[in-house]
Amino acid sequence: MRTVYDCIAHLIGSKTIAAMTAEGMVEAISENLYTEANRALLEPDHLHQLPQLVQDIILVIELDTELSMNGIWGFLHNSAGLLLEDMIATLYRIGAEEDYAILNAISGVLSCHELSPQQLRDRTQSSSLYEVSRLTTTDEAHMKPRIETIAGEIQELAQTLYVYDSERNIFDDLMAYVEIHKGALVEFMTQQE
Repeated sequence: MRTVYDCIAHLIGSKTIAAMTAEGMVEAISENLYTEANRALLEPDHLHQLPQLVQDIILVIELDTELSMNGIWGFLHNSAGLLLEDMIATLYRIGAEEDYAILNAISGVLSCHELSPQQLRDRTQSSSLYEVSRLTTTDEAHMKPRIETIAGEIQELAQTLYVYDSERNIFDDLMAYVEIHKGALVEFMTQQE
């Protein structure tokens, strides 16, 4: 893997972090995150090597992308679901209290039913790493009623997430958080030069 400094430089682009606004930094990472060179950063082993601020930006972008494209059930079955606990912690750190509570409750539903995103992911053995999975194609007939019940509980909670509420936007919380913590990232990058 590239150095942490190089990973961040590839995510940010040619601009210096000190000169960027919080919005500019989030936008740059959003534009560069899904390129071939940066895709590995979504894997937990690589993600956890990055500074916390960069991890949190990536996790909010990934959560938003997955929820917008696949909904909560697709998110939980896909590789992004493996980062559920990290995303919950990120929502707490950025101050997105309602969405933190909702994702935490969704995690609780899985725990109550003795399931984890990894187990959901394992049920889709034939899927590639970033392939979207669907209930009807991944769950055996004898498990389908149980899984549908769990999915219903989760979907009911998910209906109150920010993506369905025009009054809330976790990116507002993220921008404020980035603005407060950007200095530490600038200092880190300066030390690495």
